[in-house]
Amino acid sequence: EKFKIKAKEKYRRCIALDLSHLFDRPSEPEPLPPLHLPEGFTLLANRLESKNKVVKGAVEYLYGRGLTKEDFWLWKFGVTEHKAPKGEQDYRFRVIVPSFDVKGNLNYYSARTWWSKFKGNKYANPHIPRESVIFNELMIDWSQELTLVEGVFDLVKCNENATCLLGSTLDPSYLLFQRIIENSTPILLALDNDARPKTFNLAKLLLEYGISVRKLEIPKELNDVGQMTKQQFMAAREGAKLITTAEILRHKLESL
Repeated sequence: EKFKIKAKEKYRRCIALDLSHLFDRPSEPEPLPPLHLPEGFTLLANRLESKNKVVKGAVEYLYGRGLTKEDFWLWKFGVTEHKAPKGEQDYRFRVIVPSFDVKGNLNYYSARTWWSKFKGNKYANPHIPRESVIFNELMIDWSQELTLVEGVFDLVKCNENATCLLGSTLDPSYLLFQRIIENSTPILLALDNDARPKTFNLAKLLLEYGISVRKLEIPKELNDVGQMTKQQFMAAREGAKLITTAEILRHKLESL
């Protein structure tokens, strides 16, 4: 119809090709079983003046990281005094930060020790594949630039539209990566200073998918976003520059 081709005219034919099978969306992953916060979880925002040693220690630790009362409500920090049975992860003496999916359901949590004399791993998490988790997806606007940091305590210093990798790895197998591509979401990379090679590798991968990428410069005297003040972060975000293929090539040459 567009080119006014007559179907019966000799030597002219209209051919319809069904190519939809080439663009089938991958099947949605099976839903994970319901997740529950560690037993005895209590919200710190309700107990900021408590004399309880566990609560007081956690509150002082968070204030010491430059967080505010508003942050206690926003991030829903919590603690537990419940002693886990032998063989299970013990979450005592840790600040627990819950994460919620797009429907508001708990989908993950990260816990970090606040006690300087704590013996054991600094961080504790549920046994859920990180590839299947988008930390606090409930708070993400995919139509706006999304800040990516490594850990939860980097995330609490960021702008509102941000999430963490729960590490320093991101590739097409991750649900977070797939959502970024689906929505063509521009990215601001704010990985730790010691992850510079990973920053450029991730930027290269995102650029291959047509995603705009900026890089935030963390002051050299600091290790990560978590050590910055919110004011420092916002100033650095304002000055972040686009990463181009030329810059990635320059980085590769410098690293030889």
